[in-house]
Amino acid sequence: MVLVRKKSIQHDLNPDGDVIQSGRMMGTDNVTYNYRFAGGIPRVNATPYTYAIAEGDVPGHTAYTKLGYIYPVVNVEQDISPVGGKYIFPTALGSMKLVSTNHLDRPGQAGIGTIRFSYLGGPGSYTAYSETIALNGTIPVYSVGTAIYRLNAIRAVSTGGSLMALGSITITAPNVAGTPIYRCISTGYTRGRSLIYTVPEGKRLYINQYGISSAATAVGHFGRFIFRATYDDGIGSYVPFMMPWLDTQIQDGMAHPELVTPVSLPEYCDVVGSVIGDSSNSNLSVTGSWRGWLEDE
Repeated sequence: MVLVRKKSIQHDLNPDGDVIQSGRMMGTDNVTYNYRFAGGIPRVNATPYTYAIAEGDVPGHTAYTKLGYIYPVVNVEQDISPVGGKYIFPTALGSMKLVSTNHLDRPGQAGIGTIRFSYLGGPGSYTAYSETIALNGTIPVYSVGTAIYRLNAIRAVSTGGSLMALGSITITAPNVAGTPIYRCISTGYTRGRSLIYTVPEGKRLYINQYGISSAATAVGHFGRFIFRATYDDGIGSYVPFMMPWLDTQIQDGMAHPELVTPVSLPEYCDVVGSVIGDSSNSNLSVTGSWRGWLEDE
């Protein structure tokens, strides 16, 4: 038996003046049930679990999406990010430097004025925070947070008339060289596209769909996609090195399958999507995505 509790009730009148009662109930199975009494007859339908998460009806669950893009890809493995190369995770707590390659990415100008970045840090190192900061074009600005350990996302909060970034906006280590780059909003966009993530403390990540595409400038080249995490599903626990959870290939095509059994990754796991082309002249244009939800442990 599924027990339910009322979430909302609404009363309406049909054209004949009869009272129609409708509303939503949350079941102990975490499924949202919509119900309606019309003409004295109960009519109930169950909302799919992932739909209910997206609608905010399942406590302790948050919808999750990551996007990634990289070009060009040849026969050297790279992580799926506009930055290219292999991603370097921070190794110590610290502050971050933010800067654009265009002086118009600042408040009152045509580009992005303010951005929000999500990070993990603090005394526990994996506690989730976010910070909103005003850019100053090509002049670096520095994060208020000084105990940042992982960067998870970067998005525009406000823009000028262009409605997009006019330069490449990066979050880097606070050194003079500005390396390594941890997150980037590419010119012409409003959101970072890096298939790189760390699961916050107290959360579990479920990925129930992935998307990949590979297009070559010359016909006949393919990309091999490898998604990894610091997690060993054989023993069901975190490990301090990367283990693959997907390995597949695409030639001038795309795939967006739903996973019958979602990938389940616990707190502290680093997750990275990578790709390698078949030859030195493959020059692949690659996109990737993960979709699912974060759930309180």
